[in-house]
Amino acid sequence: MEHLMDLSHIVVATSLSSHTAAVYAQGVRLARAVGAKITLAHVDGTIRWRLPGLEMVRAYIEERQAITLGRLERDRDALRDAGVDAEMAIVSEHSVWRGLLELTSELGADLIVAGRGPDAPGLGTTAKRLARHAEVPLLLCSEGEPRNLDQLPAIEHVVAATDLSAISDLGARAAFDFARRVGAKLTLAHVVTPYASLLRDDSAVTQRAMAQLEAALRESAGARLEVLAASLDDDVVPELLLAEKVAPALDGLATDEGAILALATHGDSELDAILLGSMAERVAAEARAPVLLLCRPYLAMFYQDGLDEA
Repeated sequence: MEHLMDLSHIVVATSLSSHTAAVYAQGVRLARAVGAKITLAHVDGTIRWRLPGLEMVRAYIEERQAITLGRLERDRDALRDAGVDAEMAIVSEHSVWRGLLELTSELGADLIVAGRGPDAPGLGTTAKRLARHAEVPLLLCSEGEPRNLDQLPAIEHVVAATDLSAISDLGARAAFDFARRVGAKLTLAHVVTPYASLLRDDSAVTQRAMAQLEAALRESAGARLEVLAASLDDDVVPELLLAEKVAPALDGLATDEGAILALATHGDSELDAILLGSMAERVAAEARAPVLLLCRPYLAMFYQDGLDEA
């Protein structure tokens, strides 16, 4: 199914901390690539506080909200100075991830850019909830120090990961459409785990049997990967990787600053969230490169024919 991904409106989530500037940079370079509008979105739960009679607390809240508004206006103006069509929105919601998703739906935005969260193993709470419940593509990136918005590298390389399941292959098709949209080359990657190295039984017979099994799996996976790549475009490069850990292997293909990883999530139910954690969430948490998560609801909207088989 031919589909040129619509990326005319991007929501960039901001906590208004200095580290959010790195998230802005990802939003700006994507907006420049596709000519998109950006809405800087900040969720402020204090707007909903109702404390009658507590003048001191109300004064504190009003002061805090004024500071928030000033910072958001400053950041919006910085994006405009960088040549980006930028607006801003303050969302009244105690739950940050829910507020961002409600705003995205209300605006009819096409993609969300957000930080992974604090430097810790795994994703932050907001990033994890966004990954599990977003209905539009989600670009997660590391937070860090401010970047010069006039010197951002273009998006030149998209590495689409597939586990060769039906839903994952649809994600590869969406990643191909994204790559076309931003003018980047596409690498289609699949990681095969060396099972023999994970076994406690190191007998020669077992190791030989596992080596034969691995060779058969690599041959089968390689053939399927080449068929999928050829079905997308002759210029798509298939990469079959042998590695114990998926995220570092994929990251190794996306070492340049102009690279993005992309992969499908398997669903949005609590059970599917467990499955999500087995690959997509782990890659999003561990990869150094920005990770584009292509959710099942989005794939259902634009790739329904293929999804019916998933």
